[in-house]
Amino acid sequence: MAFEQQVVATAAAIHAAKRVVIVTGAGISVSAGIPDFRSESGLYNLIKLQNPGTVVKGQDLFDASLFRTEPTRRLFYSFMAGLRDACTQAQPTPVHAMMRELDKRGKLLRCYTQNIDGLEERAAQNGSPNRTVAAATSPAAKHPPTVIQLHGTLTHVRCVLCSTRLPFTSTLSTIFAQGDPPACPACMHDADMRAAANKRARATGTLRPDVVLYNEPNPNGDAIADVLGKDLRRRPDVVLVMGTSLKVHGIKRLVRDLAAAARGARARQVAEA
Repeated sequence: MAFEQQVVATAAAIHAAKRVVIVTGAGISVSAGIPDFRSESGLYNLIKLQNPGTVVKGQDLFDASLFRTEPTRRLFYSFMAGLRDACTQAQPTPVHAMMRELDKRGKLLRCYTQNIDGLEERAAQNGSPNRTVAAATSPAAKHPPTVIQLHGTLTHVRCVLCSTRLPFTSTLSTIFAQGDPPACPACMHDADMRAAANKRARATGTLRPDVVLYNEPNPNGDAIADVLGKDLRRRPDVVLVMGTSLKVHGIKRLVRDLAAAARGARARQVAEA
């Protein structure tokens, strides 16, 4: 099939669809000024070039092992502060506008994103104000958000000790930019209360960007799996995969399962016709 015919066929399928699932990666945000990860000009190469004495591979800065040494830990915090600021200033792209339109029309069943920039969520919020898509909403909620952030988000931070989740504000970004993690206000409040009551002191935690690194568990993993299971049972009729190389095993399996469900839905429609 020629490219033009593929475009027409894809547009027709989306137009006729009732349950669209979108899977996105970093490629859809490049035109917004946010680099992808794996290309020659992507974040991995950028990190390696800028910090030749600290990291061997750019991917090392997204691995949980970075917390083992102070230089890589400080580099992680400062780099994430800069990336957060870039994401905050970025504007949604035409891809995000399409997602918003699908949401407005009631066609968007779910968006599963590998991105941590928060742009998909902003698009869904703008398109569907009456649905639960706020960033603070966990996938474990009774009504899961339209956008499921598979790798976390730079819109929020969380405490490494008590798991308190807070917005990633400019004030916090300024502290992270110095390579230092801010103290958790919830832990500090608890410490003050215990001190006032003459109780034994407890350890206090620090904040970190609410993103999931390689070789660490996803705190929302079980809840995400539950949402995916429900979406598979609803049988999406169109699955759009954009901006991802599918190099990560988990996302490859997710797309495979969604595609199988979509094929099953089409087969059922043909049988019923």
